[in-house]
Amino acid sequence: MLDRLRKMSEMQQAEMQQAFVRAPVEPVMDGRPVTGLRKRRPLGRRMVYWLANGLLMPLILTLYAVIVADGLALLVPVMAMRIGRLPIPGAALAANYDGFDRVTLAHVGSMLLFVVVTWLYIRIFDELQGFGSVAKQAAKNPALVYVLTGVALTILGADALLFYAGMTAKTQSGWTESPSYVAPLATLLYTASLAVIGYWHSEYKHADKV
Repeated sequence: MLDRLRKMSEMQQAEMQQAFVRAPVEPVMDGRPVTGLRKRRPLGRRMVYWLANGLLMPLILTLYAVIVADGLALLVPVMAMRIGRLPIPGAALAANYDGFDRVTLAHVGSMLLFVVVTWLYIRIFDELQGFGSVAKQAAKNPALVYVLTGVALTILGADALLFYAGMTAKTQSGWTESPSYVAPLATLLYTASLAVIGYWHSEYKHADKV
């Protein structure tokens, strides 16, 4: 009888030890588990990040203002209207300033598209890395995931189409005739570059999570 009780006690102790070993170790503060902890990024990496953004973002904005805006004005002619001709109070003042008198709705639209597309690429890579909230709803609400995926692909596809249209217009209006593959190749490089920048921002945003 004593041997049986001793064996049962040893088995219970072994089970308790295994439970403690298998239990995940969570950071604790004031006796409560803490989630979302972050580690401090190295100063060098932060400087590289902001310096690269300071160099890349103005370049991308220029592409949008010069090429995507042309594609938007070409495919949607009403977007070629200048800001100074809009029937809104104060719009005519833009015609009094050099440079602003040439700003069109296409330029404004392209800037808004730049913000949306950049945010979309970052969110897409957030989801692919498991940090987003959309992919977690795939099992419970797959229709929502399909709709959001379709909307995102439509916006990104439209952005690539506008760049292609603008690039085609630029190559055809030059002094020399450009090869036919220039516009598709430039569009492919443009789209790939935006995707890489989106991944880079997403990876930097989550790299400091513990």
